[in-house]
Amino acid sequence: MTKDYRLEMKLSIVKKMADGETESLKIKHRKYTLKFKQEVILYAKQNSVNAAANKFGIHRKSVQEWKKQEARLIDIQNPKKRFRLEGNGRKIKHDEVEAGVLQFFKEMRDKKLRVTRGRLRHKAREFYLNLSGGTDTEEEGQFVASEGWMTKFLDRNGLVLRRSTTVCQKPPADYIEKILKFFVYVRSLRERFKYPDNCIIACDETAIWYDALSNSTLAAKGSKEVAVRSTGHSKNRITVMLSAKGDGTKLKPYILLPRKRAMPDLVAKYGGRVVMMFEGTNWMNQELTEDYLSKVIGFPMFTPNRLLVWDSFKCHISEATKKAMKRFKVHSAVIPGGCTGFVQAPDVCWNKPFKDVYTKCYDEWLESGKQDFTAGGNPKAAPLEEIVRWVIRAWDSLSPSLIRDSFKACGLTNNLDQSEDDQILVFKEGKCCAGKLDDFSKMMQDRTADDNDQFSAH
Repeated sequence: MTKDYRLEMKLSIVKKMADGETESLKIKHRKYTLKFKQEVILYAKQNSVNAAANKFGIHRKSVQEWKKQEARLIDIQNPKKRFRLEGNGRKIKHDEVEAGVLQFFKEMRDKKLRVTRGRLRHKAREFYLNLSGGTDTEEEGQFVASEGWMTKFLDRNGLVLRRSTTVCQKPPADYIEKILKFFVYVRSLRERFKYPDNCIIACDETAIWYDALSNSTLAAKGSKEVAVRSTGHSKNRITVMLSAKGDGTKLKPYILLPRKRAMPDLVAKYGGRVVMMFEGTNWMNQELTEDYLSKVIGFPMFTPNRLLVWDSFKCHISEATKKAMKRFKVHSAVIPGGCTGFVQAPDVCWNKPFKDVYTKCYDEWLESGKQDFTAGGNPKAAPLEEIVRWVIRAWDSLSPSLIRDSFKACGLTNNLDQSEDDQILVFKEGKCCAGKLDDFSKMMQDRTADDNDQFSAH
C-alpha cells in the first residue's frame, strides 16, 4: 500500500464523515501472518519504522510492537500459517476445569474407554459446579461448556476424533425409479383406504450388541494405536423390532433374547414396557413374525384397515405372513431391496439416535466399574436386565415429533394433495431424487394397477 493510496483513503473517510455516512466507518480489524510480520521487521531495519508503515499500509505503532518481539518472531517455524506467537491470544478461563477435564480424558483413554465430545462437556460442567459451588442452572455468566469451548479445548490439547472406515451398502442400479414407484404405491393405498396417521405403521429389526462399541473415540493427535476396552462379548447380540405410528405413537419394542429358558423376574419387571421372546435365536422367523403381528400390531379396535411399511425380508412377504396380515386387517407396503436407507423411517431417522443413547448407557455402565468377572478374571457381559433397561431408555428418548417427522421425511403421511412433498428427504437438494418431484407427479397421473403389485405382500 503506497503513501498516495493512504492519502486517498483518508480523504475518502473525511468525505464520508461530511456526508454523514458513519455506518461504513466502523473499524475493521485485520490479522497478519508471522511471515508478514517478519518481512515488515526486516524492511524497518533496512529503512525506518515510518517507511515500513507506509510501504505495507499499517500503523507505525504495530511496526514498533513487532520489532520488540523480533527475537521470538524470527525463530518461528512455518510462519506462513501462523498468526500468533506461542502463549498469545485470549487467555484460558477456568484453568482448574480444563485441567480436570484433561486428566479425566487421560484416565479414560488409559483404561481404553471410549470418550466423546458430549461426555467431556458434561464432565467440564460437573467440574465447574463442584469448584464454584453453583447449581445446575445456566445462569448468565456461568460456564456452560458450549460446543465452541469444546472445539477450542480439543485444539489446545491436541485431541481429535478418530474413526474407522465403513463399507456402505450399494443400492440397485434402478433404485431411483423403484423409490418413485414405491411412493406412488403408498400414495395410491392412502387415497383408496383413507388411513389416518395413527393407522400407518413403520417397523424395522435392528441388532443390539452386548458390547456397544462405537467406531470413534477422542485420542491424542498422531496416536499409532487407538484401542477401546470392551467386555469381550462384541459378537453377542439381541434383536429389537422397533415400531411406531405416523401420529408419533411408539409401540412396544419386540425383543429376541438369545436363550430358551424364560426369566420370570425380568418379564415381571419390564413386561409392561417391552415384548420379550425367549426362543434361543436372534433371527426373526415365520413363527416370530406372526407373533410380532399378534402382540405388537394386534387387532384393530375402531378402524377397518391399517398400513404396515417394512422391508422385503423373506418372512415379511411369505404366504403365511400374507394370511396373518389379512386376519389382522393390515395392508403391507414392502420397501424395495437396497432402498431402506432412503425411505424406511427407522433406518433414516430412528436407529442412529436410538443406538446413540444405548451406547451412552453402555459407556456409563463400563465406566462405573459395576461389571462382574469370571473366576478366571475375565469380564462378564452386561446382564440381560441392564440391556433391556438400556433398550427401554433409548426408545423412550425418541420424541413423538421425531417419529412424526420421520414418516413425512419418508413420504408416508404427507398431504395427499402433494403440498408437503417437499418434506420428503430424498427430494431435497443433494439427495438421490433431487429434482424428481415433477417425475413423481407425472407418475401419479399415469399410474396403473399393475405398477403396484411389486410392493404388496398380499
